[in-house]
Amino acid sequence: MPGVSIDQVQGLVDPLKQYQFLMNISPIRGQNIVGNDVFSLRCSATQRPGMQIPQVPVELAGFELMYAGRATFQHQWTTTLIEGQDMGVILQIASWMKLIYDKDTGTGSYKSDYSALATIEFYDDPGDVTNTMTIEGIWPTVDPGIMNLNFASTNGRVDYTIVWSYDKWDDSSLDS
Repeated sequence: MPGVSIDQVQGLVDPLKQYQFLMNISPIRGQNIVGNDVFSLRCSATQRPGMQIPQVPVELAGFELMYAGRATFQHQWTTTLIEGQDMGVILQIASWMKLIYDKDTGTGSYKSDYSALATIEFYDDPGDVTNTMTIEGIWPTVDPGIMNLNFASTNGRVDYTIVWSYDKWDDSSLDS
């Protein structure tokens, strides 16, 4: 029975690194938005946005053949973000959501004002970008808040889950 080599152990994901992808959103607007260029989020967990290609049955000469229909996107995506003691992510997402719909005034904004373009960079263990994905028309739909803001017990960070809406994604790295 072969043993485990040091090269195999060193090839594992770094257990101290807390995120494996970065999401850059540009531009987002709102009263508490810091800067006006790119909003970078360190993400610790997610699933890649997906799509579905339905089957379209066609009957011909007693046979039923299946053809690929048009691709449809899920239009919903969940990420777990890393929040620090400055609560910068929480405040910017809350400000963005207030721009989308202000519950105090009962007014909303045009989609062109609140939707954004997101670029996701996936990293390997040394920190090299392994894949890039673009998501168009993204905006936060669910801000569940954080139940436990106990930064002391989590070494100055807490996980923060956001549900996003999006129009479509593009993974041009698959075009080779």
